[in-house]
Order: sequence, then C-alpha cells, then structure tokens
Amino acid sequence: MNNTATRYFNSKVNVSNNEERIMATLLTGLSFRDIYHMIKYNCAKGLPRDITIQSLNSFQHKYGSTPDVLQLAVPNLAGNTKGYMAPIEKVTEVGQRVEADFMQFDFNDTTVDVKTQQKKTIKLTSHGGATGAYLSVDVYSGLLHGRLIVSVSESVQRVKETIETYQRDGHKVKLFAADMGVLIQGKFSVATPEVQEYVRKICKIECSEPYQHNYGTSHIERSVRSVSELVRFAILYVLNNPNLKFMGFTKVQLLRLWGELFVWALTVINLKPCASCPSKTKYEVYYNKQPDLREIRLLPIFAVLYVLRRKGNDLDSNRDFWQRGFYIGPSAVVPGAVRVAVLTKKTKLVQVITSSEIKAVSDGGDLNSYSHIVTAVNKIIQEDNVTETHDSSDVLVQEEDGAPLDDSVNRIEPSKSPLKPNIAAISAKP
Repeated sequence: MNNTATRYFNSKVNVSNNEERIMATLLTGLSFRDIYHMIKYNCAKGLPRDITIQSLNSFQHKYGSTPDVLQLAVPNLAGNTKGYMAPIEKVTEVGQRVEADFMQFDFNDTTVDVKTQQKKTIKLTSHGGATGAYLSVDVYSGLLHGRLIVSVSESVQRVKETIETYQRDGHKVKLFAADMGVLIQGKFSVATPEVQEYVRKICKIECSEPYQHNYGTSHIERSVRSVSELVRFAILYVLNNPNLKFMGFTKVQLLRLWGELFVWALTVINLKPCASCPSKTKYEVYYNKQPDLREIRLLPIFAVLYVLRRKGNDLDSNRDFWQRGFYIGPSAVVPGAVRVAVLTKKTKLVQVITSSEIKAVSDGGDLNSYSHIVTAVNKIIQEDNVTETHDSSDVLVQEEDGAPLDDSVNRIEPSKSPLKPNIAAISAKP
C-alpha cells in the first residue's frame, strides 16, 4: 500500500482501504464521474492501481457518487430544462469556436473605518494583488486557459495571448466569441475598439448581447461557474477542518488564496472527460497526449504537508529545514512541483512556495493521515481476536502491513485528543 501511495502522490499518503483511496482521490477536485471515465477508458496515467471499476461501483452503491464534502459549493441551477435556448452550431475541431470572459471572486472582509468607526466591506485581492481573472474555453475540447488580472482594461493583451497560445499549440482560432466586457475595451473611445480590430484580422468575431449570454457564450458562462464552484469548495473545505486552528492561518489569509486556487481549478477541470469525446479527457483532446497525474502531482486540496526549505535565498536560516504548510495545487510552470502556502516565522505573512521536495501528506490530524475518512464512512477497523465491544468513537490505527497497533498505546480518548478528525467536512451518506 505504501508503494502504491508513493507512486500516485509522489509522497506517502496513508490510506488503509479502497474506500479511503477513492475518497482521497475525490478530494483532489476530480469528480466521481471523472475518475470512472479515466479508469474505464484508460485515458490518464498515474491513477492508483487499487482503484478499479469494481471498487468504484461498490463505493457508489454504498455511499453514492457525491459525498457531502463534494456538495459544499454546488448551487441549484435549473439549466435549459424546457429547451427554450437555441442550439449553437456544432463544433468538430479544436479552435473552431473559442469563448472568453472576465470573472470575479466574491471573497470579502469587514473592517472598521478609523475615522467614522463604521463597518465597511472590502473586496479581497489575491496575495499577488490580482482583482479578478480572464478565462477562455475551447468549445470542442472544453479545455480552459486562464490568467489572473489586475484590471479589465487589459483585454487587448489577454485576447492576443489567447490566440497566440492556440497558435503555439498547433491550433488555429476560427471564431472568437465574447461579450462586450471583453470586446469593447480599449484605451480610446473609437468606432471600432482595438480588440475587435485585432481579432477581425485573424478570425471571425461574435459579440453576445448583454445579459443574454446563454444565446452567445453559454460555454464560457458554464466554465466560469465551474471554476467558481471548485474554488468555493476548496475554501469551504479548509474552513471546516477542525485542525485549522493549529496551522496559524487566519480566515482572511485563506480567502486571499483564491488566486492560487483559480490555477488549481483550471488544472482539475482540464482533466475531466471531454463532452465531444467521452473516452478522452479535455487535456488529451487538446494536446493530443494523455495526462500523467504523477507528473502533475494532484494531491488532496489543502492537504497539510512539509516542504523542504533550503538555506540562503530569501531565508535568514543557515540550514535546511522542513516547514509545514497547505498544498494549494500543482505548479503550472515546473513539472512535478507543487505550490505550498506557508507562514513566515517572524511576520506570519503568507508565502507561496514552488517545490518538488515534500513529505508527510495529511489533513493536519494524527499520524494516520486519513483517519477522519474512516470515521466519515463509518468504517471501524477492529483488532483480531478481540471479543469485547468498543465504542463507535474508537478507531484502531493500522500499521503499513495491515496489522493493528497495540490498542492500549494508540487509542486516544476523544476528550483528551488535541487534534480532531475532520468529520464535519467529510461525511459520506450511505
């Protein structure tokens, strides 16, 4: 089991059975349907070998495909249930139709004005100073490209980057669709905005009507919702972790990580099955190669881990040391590296580190990294040859070879335990 965990996560993640493995994989942001397609069609490398179609069917029969933790951020959307919306022209290749839009994240903080002593609500920027994001989607493959932005006035540069990215990846944009927020922006008030003038030289252009996005740019609107839901899920999950108070992060510091979570959400969504070709992922349809989860290093979001800090650089330390932090997604630049949020020792400010040297992935609780998943799915591992009945709160931690540890040494009474399993955030209904 240890070897399997190391091959998948590139770090030791302690899980004791298939149900915990599936739950830990769901916490990466991939849905049950995504994992099922990857296993069924073998369209992604690096998945745990012990996750099979049989184990997924058993898990779904027992707990359903959407445990409570995965429903934290799913809104009730009616969609096109009555079929009033006219169908968009069918696309058959990458680049045939590309849609783009700006998006905002509604993470706010309440402060008190020093002069008036009145409360006011301020919008939180990311730790890098971003105020929003620019998002584009290829309608055929469903693959997303995105970038954090400081101002929506940069739309000309963002559109150029989108078209150049497709050209660099071997695709040609034939139609670019967006709303007026993207296509009307420019430095000067002119008859033909700079964005439209640039796009018309390369491909066709389509501008959706205000407040009627479902008739023109419905794909990008759905993509914006999907990204927002994933980011909201990650934030709600970490805020519901009872071990959060031992990490030292404040709520505002975690909310301002939305910029890093935006990049993580794009990675996760691009690994989902392609609607145009269900046997392949969006990543494979666009890049024409299968994604490798071991290279991407997709870990459970906001997992607690230790990252190796090297002496020198921006550190005052004269020696290497391991520092605890939160996993906030894979690196989009360095293959095999992850992004970790840590607190500086002196100022207690958030610092985001890109590194491939990590260890001890857990939820911040006890030595058994996913003991809270055992409790969540109501699985109590009982010691062999024990005839007495234990209380439901007693969970026996197992060694790597499957044998239970000494019961008298490892059982901790709930009232005396300093760390509590994340039962509130992870609960699976049978």
